[in-house]
Amino acid sequence: MDNIRFNIAAFVLLALLGSVAAIRRAPSVSRNRLFFLCCAINIIFISADAARLLAKNSQKTVEAFPFILPLLSAITALSLILCAAFFTGYFYTVVHGRISLPRQQFLIFAPAVLSVILLAVNKFKPLLFYLTEDGSFKQLPLFFAIIAYYLAYISILTARAWESMTKKDRPIVVFLISISVLSILTQIVFPSVHVTNLVLPLVALLAYQTIESTSNYIDIKTDLQNETAFYSASATLIRAKVKWECLLVILDNIPAMDNEFDSALTDGFLSLAAKFLSKISKKITVMHVKRNMFALCYKETNELEGDRVRSLIEKRFSSPFTIGNINIVHTFCCCRISYPEHYSSYEDFCSFIELAAFPYNRPAKKQISASDLDINSLKRKKLILSLLQTALADESIKITYQPTFNSSTKKAESIETEYYIKDRSIGLAYSKELMEAAEELGLAKQIFLYTYHSVCGTIQKARLIDHKVSFVELPLPLSELTKNDAEKTICEIADIYFIPHSMIRFILSDTALASYSPLVLRKIHKIQEQGFSFTFEDLGNTHVNIQMLMNANLAEATVIMPSLEHGEQQGKITQSMNTLIEAFKKYNTQVKAKKISTNSQNIAAQLYAVEMLQGDFYSPPLTQEGLVKFFSLEALNA
Repeated sequence: MDNIRFNIAAFVLLALLGSVAAIRRAPSVSRNRLFFLCCAINIIFISADAARLLAKNSQKTVEAFPFILPLLSAITALSLILCAAFFTGYFYTVVHGRISLPRQQFLIFAPAVLSVILLAVNKFKPLLFYLTEDGSFKQLPLFFAIIAYYLAYISILTARAWESMTKKDRPIVVFLISISVLSILTQIVFPSVHVTNLVLPLVALLAYQTIESTSNYIDIKTDLQNETAFYSASATLIRAKVKWECLLVILDNIPAMDNEFDSALTDGFLSLAAKFLSKISKKITVMHVKRNMFALCYKETNELEGDRVRSLIEKRFSSPFTIGNINIVHTFCCCRISYPEHYSSYEDFCSFIELAAFPYNRPAKKQISASDLDINSLKRKKLILSLLQTALADESIKITYQPTFNSSTKKAESIETEYYIKDRSIGLAYSKELMEAAEELGLAKQIFLYTYHSVCGTIQKARLIDHKVSFVELPLPLSELTKNDAEKTICEIADIYFIPHSMIRFILSDTALASYSPLVLRKIHKIQEQGFSFTFEDLGNTHVNIQMLMNANLAEATVIMPSLEHGEQQGKITQSMNTLIEAFKKYNTQVKAKKISTNSQNIAAQLYAVEMLQGDFYSPPLTQEGLVKFFSLEALNA
């Protein structure tokens, strides 16, 4: 049964695979290239085996070239082992990503290297195969043991990754392993039946149509290469030390648009944006990296090209995108990241991408570069993420209460709350950092409810109503603000503690209003209708425009007081600060000066006629017990 029918059938399957690959748009990523390397070795194996069979059946060829059968047999044996090794490596990248650990590289490729050594001595002492008197190719137990090792390795990988695999992928992977095992067993029992030649292309074709599906690399909504393709291609370029650059286009209010409209409208907008970006230049590869981020990649850094591209993007995004009868204008930021100018490792590159994705991690400008991003802040953020869950579970989050004084009466009229965690690895992390981490971990509701209940309990214990405190301020996360039942939950908690709704004022951060949308505005108004009020934090240190703030009908806005010690800048500071404060006073919004710690800042607050004053100059943040004592003393001194 030594004939080439199985080889012919294998060539037909590989031709089919090649045709599908030629028609289908396959991105050049490391996993994808490793797959096609397996296919190339497969072709060498089938070609060598077919040539061996033809030579074996030609007595004249064997007599004229006595070395031909041993050589072709050695190539057949080696290519089959290499095919098993590289397919194992490919499967490892499917499950775990890159083969980066030396230990894993050794486990995958050491048997293949050993096979090369064994083949070198096989002619003198057959270890992997031998040729019979009639020229037939017979594998020895050690050969099958090496192939069995790779099958066992893939089986172990599958078992470990079973829980993380999709239900669709599980039967496919089991089938591919099973058919490979059966072919090897058949080869052992029936040495002359070359079923392995046919099974290998069949496994490759099935893997290409399932595991190696285009959907793994292409975002079907924009028809661009996706996050997987982007990171894989980036890793390859960085390892090769190729000089390259990418321009990130980050759309700031995609989450708000998803909340406000059906996600299909957002998808339509992203599709229009993708088409525009794809037509900018043939030199650029455009990828859809995250839902709110596109990456425009150059293989060679070209600053002039980058400037031209940034100018075109800014011009286009300043005009509306029209979907049906809806016009959409999005705020955006372009961030240039260049190798090796900005980073030297793949890990740092990934950190820059992660930093650029969120508005609160980057400067409030439309055009920035990676050098504007603080990579140390990301390392700190990751530490906070790891600590926050534990802090919530064991209630180790601390809450402080800082009185705010009326500039006219010098009496404490309101309280601002701040929560924090303290740890040796990060020092102190306050409300804003913790809320950003909570939003990312899906713990925003948990941290809000914890602080809201604590604040309501403090209002009761410190008898703040009796002390004529007008309101207590606490942060409200965007994710809670935009929930359907937000106002109901907020009302119910206040009512449990018999707290008047007017006693609660929620702090909106610049991150919340950066995601400004009609939905956010409506939610603010609904909560205001229940008697609650809002303040905006850190005016002047944000990219939220004044019109957004005015539409929100805020009761209060806060400013950080500048020092008056820098005489040269006095005029500019005074002019800009006066403009901000007068704009809010015009709309009956109270202005509070925060973080007053020096007499110079206190004088500045008086100069700008700010109504409310807060900072260590007047009172430091207090614990609940300290707050009780503070108002007890104030009552005695009244």
